[in-house]
Amino acid sequence: MAAPPLLTLAGIRLELGATTLFSGVDMAVGPSDRLCLLGRNGAGKSTLLKIIEGITEADGGERFVRPGTEIATVRQEADLAGFSRLFDYLESGLPPSMRDDLYRVEAALDEVGLSGERDPLTLSGGEQRKAAIIRAFLAEPDIILLDEPTNHLDLPGIEWLEDRLAEFRGAIIIISHDRTFLSRLTSACLWLDRGVVKRLDKALPLLKNGWSLNSSARPPIPPSSTS
Repeated sequence: MAAPPLLTLAGIRLELGATTLFSGVDMAVGPSDRLCLLGRNGAGKSTLLKIIEGITEADGGERFVRPGTEIATVRQEADLAGFSRLFDYLESGLPPSMRDDLYRVEAALDEVGLSGERDPLTLSGGEQRKAAIIRAFLAEPDIILLDEPTNHLDLPGIEWLEDRLAEFRGAIIIISHDRTFLSRLTSACLWLDRGVVKRLDKALPLLKNGWSLNSSARPPIPPSSTS
């Protein structure tokens, strides 16, 4: 029997002014789901991640998170304001139960080859991205949400991230325009279109075969294995 989901959205609605962004989003995230979130530009992918994370409140519907579930997020741009040291930025990613485990921060800094004494705002784009990624892993989350995580990373950085995510045993949801990255790390797609989400468990071959992530058209749905 499948494990119960870590997170469920039911009938999520969101209005932005006169625009209906979500008209009834239903989705669930299981403990080992590896999902890519796809949709045309402007469909609301980043906003949906914020609702999943719990920092944006929907106008209607229900969000349920299994008690004890830890969610970490890597946003398109790291929020480094207010931190004079990189060490402090990483430490802020530790949940209260781990605040005394500062060795985790030291190990994370060693992994990305950065000094904890550096001013985060002086880091290069790639260094900031690595710091944000490693901060997300510090909390040992059950779900990691990643919004364009390969931005600013060079090839070795992308390979490092791929290895990190491949080793991760929790659930992941990724927004990315990098089809190769998605096809290597995810096993199903959440297609956001016209305010609703459809899960496509057989969509990954479409990425490998050239379906455009920027397409305004819906991805062709592969035939059922029982048809």
